[in-house]
Amino acid sequence: MTVPADQEWEVVHSTAWSGGTPAISVAVSTWRRAGFLPDLIACLEAQTLALHRFEVVVVDDASPDETWATLTGVASRTTLRLLAARMPANRGAAGGRNAATSLCRAPIVAFTDDDCLPSRGWLSALEHAFATGADAVQGRTVPEPGAERLAGPWDHSIWVTGPTPFFETCNLAYRRAWLERVGGFDEGDAFINQRRISPFGEDAVLGSKLSAAGGRVRFADDALVHHRYLPGTYSSHLRRRWQVGEFPGLARRSRLVSDALYHRVFLSRRTAACDAAIASVVAALSWRRPWPLIATVPWLRMCWQEAARRPGAPDARRLGQVAAGDLVALAALVKGSLRHRRPVL
Repeated sequence: MTVPADQEWEVVHSTAWSGGTPAISVAVSTWRRAGFLPDLIACLEAQTLALHRFEVVVVDDASPDETWATLTGVASRTTLRLLAARMPANRGAAGGRNAATSLCRAPIVAFTDDDCLPSRGWLSALEHAFATGADAVQGRTVPEPGAERLAGPWDHSIWVTGPTPFFETCNLAYRRAWLERVGGFDEGDAFINQRRISPFGEDAVLGSKLSAAGGRVRFADDALVHHRYLPGTYSSHLRRRWQVGEFPGLARRSRLVSDALYHRVFLSRRTAACDAAIASVVAALSWRRPWPLIATVPWLRMCWQEAARRPGAPDARRLGQVAAGDLVALAALVKGSLRHRRPVL
């Protein structure tokens, strides 16, 4: 990971950028999210950690919107030690984060995303967690307070309330030495860098490499980041359900993800319940007996509970939509399992 030549990238920085080496660098890769950036910067300006103790590096991954104009405006007026860079071509999530890391100067690199709002004590909590000997720290991520009341039925957010094998970069920090030791985010793996609905797997693979190499991972409950609710439709919900078909490929690349699977085969208890329900329907039809259908109850209960959390339509309609989404996910997992030669159902 090397600093790019100025003639290759556009680079601007705030008046506070110069100075000694900070304790923590905040790295953000952004793409086509100009409207979100001012609130993110405001949250970082409000950190309880002294401003001279951290810096912020934001890389615009060749966005086609007003992202670069927004960043140059922010850099001209912020009190943060901030550097913004615009890449000449899009490199995807892995490349954008590697680019941001290459510009960071601190021994600890904290990642968050452009759709996140770090709490005031976020960086102080991360710093404290590293003081206990951690090499990587996962923080807690929950939706923006009060936003759930305004969210539409298919809008989505992120919850990370405990250690996960996915190392979600919405709230994650590494010792820089360990990032360099394991090679950063993998830009050479065709699975990680294929074009998808949204980035997938680059963070989990990096975390798995660190863990396999002996890195110590901690979870900091008080390192809190709020995630926005992102607008969605039923069509986008189905596309996200189809994307779970990538998990067989991820399970082949991350031992931690593979070990976290339900009974090492099922993506979750819910997908296991869905599979059991499908098998029971087939059995009932084959045997011409209704009693196997009792096995559909756990799955239908789970679908009903989710349907109740998605208002705006009759319950029966929502139940059908949720169940259809699960069937789309099952089809995607079967296809992905065959493609990657790793069964995940």
